[in-house]
Amino acid sequence: MTRGRHRNTDCVIVRTEAQSGGGTQAETVYMRLPDYLVIGRETQGVFSMNTRKIEPIRKVVEVNYGPPTENGLPFPTSVKGWLIDQAGKRTPAEDVTFTEYRRYTPTPDELDMEKQFGVKPVPPPTPRPPLPPEGQ
Repeated sequence: MTRGRHRNTDCVIVRTEAQSGGGTQAETVYMRLPDYLVIGRETQGVFSMNTRKIEPIRKVVEVNYGPPTENGLPFPTSVKGWLIDQAGKRTPAEDVTFTEYRRYTPTPDELDMEKQFGVKPVPPPTPRPPLPPEGQ
C-alpha cells in the first residue's frame, strides 16, 4: 500500500498479485483520500472462460461520484470499464450511469430473510480460544 495520485486525485494505492488459472493476475485499486472511496481499478491478466486460463488482457475501471448525500457520503454517478488487449485496443466492458439517489429505509419485514426466502439466520460466531503463551 502506497500513497500516490490517480486521475489528478490524492489516493491510497493497493496492489495485489495472485497465481491462478494458469497465470498471474495483478490488481491495483485506487482509493481517494480522505474518504477511501474507490475511484479506479486496474487488473492485469483476465481469466477467460473460453481458455480457462489467465489471458494477457488489462481491465480498467473508473468510478465517479456526485456530491455528498445527507449522510455525508457521496454516491456513485457512473462506473465505466474497458478491456485492453496487447495491441492497445479498448473494448467497453461495463458502462453504468446512476441517474438518481433516494434514501431508502427498509422495514423490519424486508430485512427478515427467513420470512421472505426461508433463509435461516447465521448463528453468532464461536469465540476463538486464547492463544497459548509463547514458547508452548
